[in-house]
Amino acid sequence: AEGATSTDDGAITRVAATEGVPLAIRLFARDADLDALTWTASGLPTGMVLEPAAGSGSVALRWVPGFFAAQDRGGSHAITVTASDGSAAATRQIALTVANVNQAPRLLPMPLQLVFEGETLGFTLRGADADGDALRYALLHDAATPDGVYFDATSGYFEWTPGQDVVDNATGSSRPFAFTFSATDGKATALQSVQVRVLDVNRPPRLVASNHAVVVGETFTLPLLIGAQAANASAIVASDPDGAAQTQSLAISFSGLPEGAVYDAASRTLAWTPGPGQVGDSIVAAKA
Repeated sequence: AEGATSTDDGAITRVAATEGVPLAIRLFARDADLDALTWTASGLPTGMVLEPAAGSGSVALRWVPGFFAAQDRGGSHAITVTASDGSAAATRQIALTVANVNQAPRLLPMPLQLVFEGETLGFTLRGADADGDALRYALLHDAATPDGVYFDATSGYFEWTPGQDVVDNATGSSRPFAFTFSATDGKATALQSVQVRVLDVNRPPRLVASNHAVVVGETFTLPLLIGAQAANASAIVASDPDGAAQTQSLAISFSGLPEGAVYDAASRTLAWTPGPGQVGDSIVAAKA
């Protein structure tokens, strides 16, 4: 046999083939009367062909076992080949077995995944194994893998809630991530990358201020602090939770200032000297 190993115990020829490897089994016969021979075969696996040679003194069984051949009939085939001169016949039994060749699993591709900061992204990987082997999944961590990622190796379920500071909206409106997953059947491994894009959620700036008592005729000054870490009762504190660059670029404006009150943007100071006719409450609105 070509492309296989064979043994012959006199009654049965045993042939061991392998999935994907072309196979040729050659048989020879001779008729003492020199009659022409006719060859027939039964029990052939799907796709195997019987090719008599010119003169019919030999025949070849040709086949390329597919990658599911080991699953067909358990990979065992009992073949009977007969040579006949029309009056008498000779037969040969062939016990053919096909060895499985493990096929690597596949991970099905996934489209781009979009998620906003603060929202939860969840999806399940889908894998397939042509041999029907059980698959084990894994998320391949690297230096770019963010914190807080959850992955179940048995089900292939992935979940992540990107924090509010994942995207720096001073430089862009989104941030890409690539997660690489593997699936293995214990012998072969497949890899698949999933692209995830986190979209920015702009957070409003924060202004912290308090009420102040002012004496008529005395100058009152109230500084504006940009990016202070804690509230300050003697100042207006402005910050942007999206980052330091965003905080430093804040533009502050006031409305409802009483007559005579002035905000100096250069020194970031609000100053006012109330007159006798300005006794009472004044409500000033600050906008960032």
